[in-house]
Amino acid sequence: MLKKRFYITFLVGACLLPVLIVASKLTENEPCLPPSTAMVSSSIATLDERINFIQTYLTFDRDYEQLEFSVFYKNNGCGSLPGPSDWDIKLLAKVPVEALSLWTDGLTPATETGHWMSGIADEIDVSGIDSWYRTSGKVVGIDQENSIVAYRLLGQ
Repeated sequence: MLKKRFYITFLVGACLLPVLIVASKLTENEPCLPPSTAMVSSSIATLDERINFIQTYLTFDRDYEQLEFSVFYKNNGCGSLPGPSDWDIKLLAKVPVEALSLWTDGLTPATETGHWMSGIADEIDVSGIDSWYRTSGKVVGIDQENSIVAYRLLGQ
């Protein structure tokens, strides 16, 4: 009985190996998008360049008057055995007043310390953020008076 199981397991493995090899060759030359990165906004000079960069890693468009961020993104979806990607996107922004509500749509009020903002804020004053919202993997802080948003998206 054990001998029969061994042969069946061996045959299944032998049949799957060529499929995995072919699949890895098909994806070998395709670009892996979005690319993996570890980037901070201080290394990007202009607001327009910062916006263009961050749009690569967010699934929504927003208007920004000021923008600072720290993006860690590891694209694990490429190669012969793809897996889920990992990311930690931290964003601080001054936005138009009329755009503030877009950041909290569908989120639940929450208690948060915003400890993750340290090391990102060079130009944007986050001391007035007093309203926090949360949903699975996402945290948003709002300074209504100064139109400041703190946004974190964490996924693994």
